[in-house]
Amino acid sequence: MSVYVGIDVHRKRSQVAIVAEDGKVQLNKNTVNGTETLLRLIGDLPAGTTGSTRTWCTRCGARPSPRHG
Repeated sequence: MSVYVGIDVHRKRSQVAIVAEDGKVQLNKNTVNGTETLLRLIGDLPAGTTGSTRTWCTRCGARPSPRHG
């Protein structure tokens, strides 16, 4: 069964979600940023897991263009 990962990246904390192919939410957690923290949450997922990140400037509201992620 496939799973999908989404990470909403912010300056100090990020929201991490893992959703199974059937739509069941396996994880939805707000966590401090850091390599070790994120690897604890998603490090055991199989290679090739589909993922998506999104970030933008909360001060000015600038969002990345579709060409740049």
